[in-house]
Amino acid sequence: MRIPRNLPHHLSARITFSPPPSSSVEAQWIYDNFKQLAPLELFRFKPTSLVPHGEALEVVYAPSYKSRVIGNLLEHEPTVVENENSDDAANQLKILDQIKSLVAIPRYPYIEDDDRYFDGTVEVPFAHNLAKHGSHLAGTYELTHSNIKSPFIEFTTKDNRDHIRKAMRHNFTKFHKFADIKVLKGVSFPDDPKAFGFVDEEIEPVEFKATPWVPQNLKDPYD
Repeated sequence: MRIPRNLPHHLSARITFSPPPSSSVEAQWIYDNFKQLAPLELFRFKPTSLVPHGEALEVVYAPSYKSRVIGNLLEHEPTVVENENSDDAANQLKILDQIKSLVAIPRYPYIEDDDRYFDGTVEVPFAHNLAKHGSHLAGTYELTHSNIKSPFIEFTTKDNRDHIRKAMRHNFTKFHKFADIKVLKGVSFPDDPKAFGFVDEEIEPVEFKATPWVPQNLKDPYD
């Protein structure tokens, strides 16, 4: 099956955040929620010398499910080449804006025993302060609250999002906060799926999936 090499309406993102997941369960929680944002092609945490789930992650999204490359390849569906006359360009902009709006997500241990959160009766606000270099931005932005349908804390305003995000100081025991978000429009893929830079080398080729990081199938390295 042919894989289009250049996909102008796909997008990739590299996101740094703190703190990193402390277990595979936390890593799974983060993965599951990024998977819900848009049609996810590829995902991985960037490991460090100390932990397999470092303070950075990389994702690739397709503009629509019909325009997926890896997902459709693995499901043996015909590859649909992106069309300039389709909705893919508009979808790409929507996905890009949502990624750029991300601020934080509750840590799984913080909400795992809260039945009210999971049944949708409570929302969790993002308690934070601004560092001195960003204190002049106080009152210039608004945030959503986290709930089971929309776990991410997001900006509802567009101005100075990068500066505000970097100035935020938060409780590490309650939230993963995104510090730096870089999004690129357009993706170039190699011919061989196994040559993707996002494929985890520890996963055997037979286990390769469109979203290759599936922590529950691996031994927890923190045990």
